[in-house]
Amino acid sequence: METEWIVRPNGVITAVMKPDSDNTLYGIIHNPKRIQKYSIEEFKKIVNNSSWKSGTLMKGNHVGEGFKAYDNRGNLIQWHPGTSRHFDGEAYWKVSNSANNLPPERFTYLGG
Repeated sequence: METEWIVRPNGVITAVMKPDSDNTLYGIIHNPKRIQKYSIEEFKKIVNNSSWKSGTLMKGNHVGEGFKAYDNRGNLIQWHPGTSRHFDGEAYWKVSNSANNLPPERFTYLGG
């Protein structure tokens, strides 16, 4: 586990142990093809045991559907139920690395 220091609104500094799940998520950010080995259910469990935030899609025809996980650095991993613009309407993953200034990478959802 990795230690993260948080300054609370009252000025108290707290050490928080970042779970191994965070390491898994950052591993995906740095090697996006890794995402293809996970089912959406497995991925949700990893995110729920991490310090990352999660939610559903906020734009397009699938508002309230899908799943996204993001950190406070601007990294994003998203599962999309499918659109005709990518992968002939099949579900897919999208991984955005905030540090590399490149377009997001998309991968076919293989179901884990």
